[in-house]
Amino acid sequence: MRVALFSDIHANLVSLEAVLEDIDREPVDQIVCLGDVAVLGPQPHEVMARLAALDCACVMGNHDDDLLHPDEADEVAPEIVGLTAWTVDQLSEADLDFVRSFRPRIEIPLGADAALLCYHGSPRSSADRILSTTPAGELEEMLAGYTATAMVGGHNHVQMLRQYGGTLIVDVGSVGAPLEEMPFVGTPRFLSCAEYAIVHWEDGVSRRYPNVEYQVADATRWEFPVERFDCVASIAAMHHLPLEEMLLKIKGALRVGGVLVMLDLCESVGLGGLLIDAVAVPVSIALRLVKSGRMRTPREVREVWAEHGQRDIYPRLTTVRQVCARVLPGAKVRRHLLWRYSIVWRKGGRDGRTVDPHPRA
Repeated sequence: MRVALFSDIHANLVSLEAVLEDIDREPVDQIVCLGDVAVLGPQPHEVMARLAALDCACVMGNHDDDLLHPDEADEVAPEIVGLTAWTVDQLSEADLDFVRSFRPRIEIPLGADAALLCYHGSPRSSADRILSTTPAGELEEMLAGYTATAMVGGHNHVQMLRQYGGTLIVDVGSVGAPLEEMPFVGTPRFLSCAEYAIVHWEDGVSRRYPNVEYQVADATRWEFPVERFDCVASIAAMHHLPLEEMLLKIKGALRVGGVLVMLDLCESVGLGGLLIDAVAVPVSIALRLVKSGRMRTPREVREVWAEHGQRDIYPRLTTVRQVCARVLPGAKVRRHLLWRYSIVWRKGGRDGRTVDPHPRA
């Protein structure tokens, strides 16, 4: 019996896909998600959809429970409360119904007289922390009334293996935000990998703790590999970065014949912009109403967006076209509804000129 277990995705779709790709290389009998799926990250709805499609058993994490009872969230940090409200605003009713299907504990039979007990923080509570340094008396209170060959959880964002009273206790770490240490002092430091575990039961229990490497870097400082990629896709990222500098980096990283596909946000100006906004604003409100049942986003969400917007740069479409004329000659630049624009460009020969990505027959 081989069971793959992961926890604390925190809306990091990139790291989740890296873990699932790694699991695909391993013959496993079952996959279990140990909770904290969507809060504190950029893609809550997409992560929910990916998990729902995976059709794996899911444990209720403390942040998952907060999504269902946001007014009862006991987090003291106001930014966490605001991010929880923002996450709820991104999720559909189907997403929230999916969260309601999560269970506080899941027990998996491993064989005769053997079982694996899965939880988030501890069998007692999703908010408990079982660390390598947790005193035996406290641990005994958390496990009281529960027995299993092995017990597996998450919540701490740090991988751990511990024996207690003949029971193997495992923390699988975090998919979306693995930490260097827990508890930490000051600003937390994160690892540049995605963590999960595989429990393998035969005549006993063996453990694997894979660390899946994927690129985490400051895009303005990272040395892009030369002519490495067949395609580069950028979605709603470039308004955080210097546009011309990044397009030059991407241009150099594409192989000849490689394609850049980019969707981002722009500023509306002029009469044409006002006319488009006149359509986009009611469409945006209608989409929000359908998705969340609200005409207006919660105050905490508006405050987070206001702070977010102070550091972003939303170029005018004319500026985007001027930059592309200098850097990506022949690029297709189009404006879209809801303050979006797109760039599609295929790298040509030695002079770097474009080849039309959509040639006419």
